[in-house]
Amino acid sequence: MQNCLSILKVNLKHNLVYHILCCIILLSLSPLFIGTENLEQLQTIHVVEKYLSLIGIILLTTVFLPDTNNEIRELILSKKVSSIKIIGLRIIQAIFFILIIGFGFFVYLKIGNCEFNLPLLYFDFFANSIFLGSIALLLFSIFDQPVIAYMIPFMYFVANIFIDSKIFSSWYLFSKQEVAINEKIILIITGFIFILIAILCRVKKVNNLF
Repeated sequence: MQNCLSILKVNLKHNLVYHILCCIILLSLSPLFIGTENLEQLQTIHVVEKYLSLIGIILLTTVFLPDTNNEIRELILSKKVSSIKIIGLRIIQAIFFILIIGFGFFVYLKIGNCEFNLPLLYFDFFANSIFLGSIALLLFSIFDQPVIAYMIPFMYFVANIFIDSKIFSSWYLFSKQEVAINEKIILIITGFIFILIAILCRVKKVNNLF
């Protein structure tokens, strides 16, 4: 238990905190780019899907960032705690802050007198965030390049805005009239499958280096 808390504390202090601040700054600037007051339900859905969902890319990509440093990799492998446990704890911590920051933004929208169904839209936000973040995580595990990990899911996000939804089928990110639960479930399942594959790829890669 003590090892787990130590891992979480070190990751938060030296890695995750900077990306949390980035998310907070991004969301704090939202009134400059989008409307966040007196929105009708469909308008609120669009704001959440096309702005808030991006924090999944920012926070989940951080999971493998410490391992790009050879000294940190050596330190991880010298410990009794397995690398898969360390990665798993980082992912749980990143998802926890996605949920917390997301909820804070919903509180902000509520203060701004925006209309929305909280459970439904929160699920929508979580599905999009996990799916986009999982793409980043998987790419990072394969290519070891944070630029690629950030760029590709963001390009997918932009493509969803400009390309017909039929092209993306059940993996389309945005709602036309209301949140489509079945599609969001598919996004979450796909996201967690990508995360699992990313973990397995990363552990194998890290272990093979030494």
